[in-house]
Amino acid sequence: MICENCTRGTKLPGTPTGSMIKINDTDTYLAAPSAPVTPGNEHKAVVIFTDVLGLPLGNSQLIADEFAKKLNLPVYVPDMFMGHPPLNPQQMTSVDHFDMTPRPFTNKLRFYALLIGALPNIILTNGPAKVSARMQAWAEALRKEKGVERLGAVGHCYGGMVIIKMVAAKQGLFQAGVVCHPGRISLQEAEMVDFPCAFATAQVDESFPQPVAKEFEAAFAARDEKTKVPYEFVFYPGTTHGFAARPALHIQEVKEAFEKVTEQSWKWIEKHL
Repeated sequence: MICENCTRGTKLPGTPTGSMIKINDTDTYLAAPSAPVTPGNEHKAVVIFTDVLGLPLGNSQLIADEFAKKLNLPVYVPDMFMGHPPLNPQQMTSVDHFDMTPRPFTNKLRFYALLIGALPNIILTNGPAKVSARMQAWAEALRKEKGVERLGAVGHCYGGMVIIKMVAAKQGLFQAGVVCHPGRISLQEAEMVDFPCAFATAQVDESFPQPVAKEFEAAFAARDEKTKVPYEFVFYPGTTHGFAARPALHIQEVKEAFEKVTEQSWKWIEKHL
């Protein structure tokens, strides 16, 4: 559920321009399109499911603002953790380099201390099953309250895991989706995906390593005609788990990967929603 790279990252520059609303009694950030929605798209919307730091970090809101501009659709970011994310921005350390050398043992000790501190939150309130059920109720309420008929979903880290677990429990929730370096998911869960689905994968990812990503891609390719859906797996070299949500923009390779994965995400939603 949480790996060491979940505790590392960078806060994006800028100030969110959207507003906070309530959906199903859940605090939700709304990035509204700046122009009238194109005729025919009135019943479409997009949701971004956050990483384990949730809304307090602010990155998801800024990404939602960008998506709203590109797609000219309302983009929602629900508070998956009901105001109490397992980790908070003050516990995040910066990513100042990328290499394949082992990290100092002191880094591991810090991570284990953070993990132990987060366990009560996860076990009692914000475990994957509870968050997924909470977000399923939220998505159903969004459809009812806002008249949404076609819903696209983008999930980063924990949020990517939540997308897959939601659809494993109930199909028909989403009509298009992008899963970026997800938390741990099973192949059996991914086999329940019933919508056009794109994956963005990192070079170093304890939760979704490359051998697992290749296994998932092969499973999508092997689907029969009845269960086949459009899919893509895009590999971003030089990146670690979290780069689509908390990128180190001062590292050129990571900056370019963040720009590309953002474009991959909104273009996939635009094409299939």
